[in-house]
Amino acid sequence: MEIFNEKNIQKRVDYLARRYKGKKVVIYGAGDYFLNLRDKCDLSGLNIVGISDRKFEVSKDENPAGYTPLTPEELKTFDFDVIFVLLKNDEKMCDYIEYQLLMNTKNEDKTVIPMLKNRFKNKAKEHYRKGKRLYGFISRIAGDEDLEKLEKPLTDIRKELKQFYPIEWFYPAKRYKRLNKCYKKMTDLLLENIDITKLKPAPEKKYRTFQLKTAEFCKRMTDFLDENGIEYFISSGTLIGAMRHKGFVPWDDDFDTGVLRKDFEKVKKILKDNFEEIDNSDVSISKNNRLKIIDKALRKSMGKILFFHGIEYIQLYQGKNINDCVSMDIFSHDYYRDDYTWEEHREYLKKIRAKRIELDLFPKIIEYLDNEIKNNSDIVEKSNKIYYGIDNLGGYIVTPTAFMQEDTIYPRKKMVFEGYEFYAPNSPEGYTEVQYKDFMNFPKEIPLGHDGFNRG
Repeated sequence: MEIFNEKNIQKRVDYLARRYKGKKVVIYGAGDYFLNLRDKCDLSGLNIVGISDRKFEVSKDENPAGYTPLTPEELKTFDFDVIFVLLKNDEKMCDYIEYQLLMNTKNEDKTVIPMLKNRFKNKAKEHYRKGKRLYGFISRIAGDEDLEKLEKPLTDIRKELKQFYPIEWFYPAKRYKRLNKCYKKMTDLLLENIDITKLKPAPEKKYRTFQLKTAEFCKRMTDFLDENGIEYFISSGTLIGAMRHKGFVPWDDDFDTGVLRKDFEKVKKILKDNFEEIDNSDVSISKNNRLKIIDKALRKSMGKILFFHGIEYIQLYQGKNINDCVSMDIFSHDYYRDDYTWEEHREYLKKIRAKRIELDLFPKIIEYLDNEIKNNSDIVEKSNKIYYGIDNLGGYIVTPTAFMQEDTIYPRKKMVFEGYEFYAPNSPEGYTEVQYKDFMNFPKEIPLGHDGFNRG
């Protein structure tokens, strides 16, 4: 298999040999990438003292070229000076080794770099591209009046973008870092001065079309829930969008709904009676294969509506594949006893998290969670305290500020979202503040495309 087709691989290896002359080198990655590199290049200039790979945790019999085989764990104590990572996802692995595996060990200050890339240049270039894209996105959704007010300071910063310094010929990473700083200054200027309630819809036609298709699909699905006596309400980012923009937050593309436990159990039944279920028997936390399995089911679905029972929500899907589908999330909520405290809940969630990782497979986790909900005396049929269920993603990603009171959600009221009416909590602000205290301001990070789908 032809993996490397670059012309200058040997030059890169020779450069590393000169740069790290006499240094003890460990290569991370003992698979096809390494074997291909070994066959194509002369590695004699490198002082390779070992080769590390996760497969050595099972067996060290496969020992390429006679190098000392090392498990990742052994890198914490092994005597070396530098690690060259030789994997397809080398940047992520570099970060993992440097900031997690070796952290707080005797080797925490050792150099870790991709073997075939200039890490510093590529990192700087990657940040620059993200910063440029974010600025472009924000500038296109900002209100025209706000942009007019900021034209002068933005023009001054743009002049900095056109400058060039001789040192940047020799150190292109410096240029990318400087350009990124300029785009960050412009982005920060916009975020600090534009009115978030007057943003335009998502500017990309494809992305905006997808949002509108999702809204139409979710209107059909919520009407279906309504007809079956399910008292749903929009929640999370969807609720923020309804309050701030009467539609999608410009950088969001999913649709969140919530129900109380009694309705969550009904939802499971009516979905099974009306739609096709995606098999979750092989989905696991460790394999991180949820999206792959959903994608496979969608490709076979012929446009049918499918549903997936996960460990943190139930999802409805319709489409050709995971990158070309519409979906809706349904989240559970529970009543908790009136004297239940945050301290008790935090400790309880620690136990749930640990057990989920231990069980790994989704069906086993769902069975465990169902038993916990059924037998936990802190979860009651009725009270004045409502919070996310233990099978609700919100319970794990949100720092609690308060329980919701019953009148936060009931009686529900209707709100407009992308031209449709949906049921929402009685107090949208009260519900949202539990999850997002500062929801009327821009978030610290603005993701362009939700859940890794990159539909935009």
